[in-house]
Amino acid sequence: MKSDLYHNMTNLIILVIFMSIARIDSLENFIVKELIEQPLEVKKVKNLKTKIAAVAISFFAKLPFVNVNFKFAQNNIFLGSIFSISNVIGYWALGSKSSLHLIEEHFEFNESKTSNIFHDRTSKIIKGAIIAKSIFFGLSSRSLNAYIAYKYNNNNLFYPLVIFLCDSSFTIYSLKLSFEKLFRKKGNGIEKKIKLIKKDIVTSVEDKKSQVTSLSKEGQTTFFKELQEIKNSEGGTEKTKKYLEKVTYVKNINEEDTKIKKCFKLALYIPGLQLTISRVLYYAISCFFGAKLFFKDNIIPFIISFLVTSSNAYLNGIWIMSSTKSVLMSLKDFFNSSYKLSISERLRPTLTFSLKALAFLISIFSGAPFAQVMQDSMKGSFSIYIQITLSIAIALLVSKAMFSIIDEIVKFIVLRKGSFEEKNILLLNNEMQRLINVLEKSTFLEFAKFLNIISETQLKAILDKYKVNSQMLKEYIEKMSPKEEERSLIEAV
Repeated sequence: MKSDLYHNMTNLIILVIFMSIARIDSLENFIVKELIEQPLEVKKVKNLKTKIAAVAISFFAKLPFVNVNFKFAQNNIFLGSIFSISNVIGYWALGSKSSLHLIEEHFEFNESKTSNIFHDRTSKIIKGAIIAKSIFFGLSSRSLNAYIAYKYNNNNLFYPLVIFLCDSSFTIYSLKLSFEKLFRKKGNGIEKKIKLIKKDIVTSVEDKKSQVTSLSKEGQTTFFKELQEIKNSEGGTEKTKKYLEKVTYVKNINEEDTKIKKCFKLALYIPGLQLTISRVLYYAISCFFGAKLFFKDNIIPFIISFLVTSSNAYLNGIWIMSSTKSVLMSLKDFFNSSYKLSISERLRPTLTFSLKALAFLISIFSGAPFAQVMQDSMKGSFSIYIQITLSIAIALLVSKAMFSIIDEIVKFIVLRKGSFEEKNILLLNNEMQRLINVLEKSTFLEFAKFLNIISETQLKAILDKYKVNSQMLKEYIEKMSPKEEERSLIEAV
């Protein structure tokens, strides 16, 4: 009896020790184990087969719209071919980007060993319901596109099936983001301030990443060596502080945006908002008139129109406004001779700019079938206005996705065929981007704990800015941290 008890207790101790080793219990430890202690090397891509399958499936999303493109081109073979190829490639990129986001968000930050670092207070039941609702309403809202594919392909049922299977990732991702925002528990007063502090810290890493990208090759090499010395040194928390100090850039008071600059940046969202409204109106109008072909009253068409429009509105709004602001800021920086190159543009400028120029041309022609649907749905000057603004919105939406994928393609080429120095700079860039993603995904509690390892000078400047002090953070951490009785397993041992 005693030997059995001893045996069971030994196994339990081993289990607890194993769990304590396997589980990463804080954001600081995650940064240490996953970033600081990891060598800069090309790592195996996670969930590679799933990602390849998702990208392959997305290719077929717009094949059912080939006939619509030729109708818009008035059956001109040359124009019809350009519109069709652009539409297929453009929306292949958009669908692939959405699918990859879904895969990464589901797998990358859902491992059990990091659950306390990245999981918010939304219950598992609600999270499951969000996924189920996103898939159900995402597939349901594709009914309009499925009908268009059916109508323009001689009533062939194969094409609507392709729409449901291959052209739903964008809508599902949009719904997922919408539901998560809707059901996310609202933060209290201190959490709202922590959110603003987190945004500042993330921005400081982004600014530093951009600075490093803009350095000369000698400057990049020097920065890389200095960071490696910190990573290879000993020192625990002090080492982590030095690392974070090296990869962040804190603006001084003179560099902070003035009220005029802030107003200017906000004004950049206005054109994007206007284009988003046109995109939303396209969904609403085309869905309503499409449903009217089947239902005589206005109630059911209105419900269908609302379902489709609301399913796609959120992600369209985010990406179109973001892309519009990015284009306007790039134009401003270009004319001010202050344009900052991305890492791919810096390492392979000719290849990157050539591919992006081609991608932009493709994005311009990718909205042809939607313009045709608007022509068939309504006439008049308002229809022309919607067609023009809708084409611009789609061009910005598609180009954003294509530029992102081109950057990844160029990075892949550099990692395979680039020089030793180029690979190191790119891997460093990826590491800093990984840090940004980790900080953004962390919970309020873990981020509040993380603030203790930031350099005192940097921390004081940020806390003073938002009128937060160390005592407020300490009280919040004590209040939100799991109580000792919740660790009964370890205490029992």
